[in-house]
Amino acid sequence: MKEINLTEVVEEVQQQQKFVAKEKNILLQQRVSAEAGKIYTDITHLRVILNNLLGNAIRYADFSKASPFVEIRAYKAPGGIVIEVRDNGLGIAPEHQSRIFEMFYRAHEKAQGSGLGLHLVKQSVEKLGGQIKVNSQVGEGTTFQLFLPSPKAPEPAAKMVRGQIMLA
Repeated sequence: MKEINLTEVVEEVQQQQKFVAKEKNILLQQRVSAEAGKIYTDITHLRVILNNLLGNAIRYADFSKASPFVEIRAYKAPGGIVIEVRDNGLGIAPEHQSRIFEMFYRAHEKAQGSGLGLHLVKQSVEKLGGQIKVNSQVGEGTTFQLFLPSPKAPEPAAKMVRGQIMLA
């Protein structure tokens, strides 16, 4: 784990997905508050989470809507940060919502892929000590909301004092 700039990671993930989004005329938005901009976490797990959630939001966009969009929002919360990935896509039927994080489960008949993405998201969130929930309505869209604790950076085991290494 290390301190990362959340705004930069969100921009990086959106950059990776922008060509598909542009081709499908999906607007990608982000709102990362200044207080949530720097967090101490595992960047690999964070990328897995954001790539899968953003990729699914693009994949299940509702093209009958005039302006399909996906928004990533992040803000400070007590003890960590909240990240929301919200879209106005197809939505997930209530009978599927309790199972979407199961390995190999696919909620849509149009589902592409293996059904591993949301399972990996949940595993990554849990490895970071966080929680994830979904709020979705068919025809309206979906919001994934996750809370990630932001532990403080560990103190160094040793520090330099007047040219001498002092063990902590």
